[in-house]
Amino acid sequence: MTCHHIGIFTQDPQPLVEFYTQGLGFVEGKARILAPELTKTIFGIEAECRMIKLTRDSAMIELFAPLDFSLDRRTYRTTGYNHWALEVDDKEAYIRILEERNVDVIRIDRGGHQIYFVKDPEGNLIELYEPR
Repeated sequence: MTCHHIGIFTQDPQPLVEFYTQGLGFVEGKARILAPELTKTIFGIEAECRMIKLTRDSAMIELFAPLDFSLDRRTYRTTGYNHWALEVDDKEAYIRILEERNVDVIRIDRGGHQIYFVKDPEGNLIELYEPR
């Protein structure tokens, strides 16, 4: 089993599109408008929503931007998903590419083992994962 996609709600999708495409190397796909009835059924928000798909290899992100509904910002003191991981073939090589693109990389030393994260413009945390 694999994860098919991650969904991210945003009030302003353009900074996220730029971060994920220019920073992390995703490709912007087609966008479409979801009807209020559908967004209410799925998400409990009765508003038209612009959905933008971003892909990179087998990873996909769906950005949801309500057109006439104001979202509350998530805080770190909230339950729910904390981060997601992007699997890369060579973590060190990918980090060099990110640094060339001016993406800040968070480095954490866990007893000689390095863990790397990046944050998108809205503070969503992404772990950079290399299978061993």
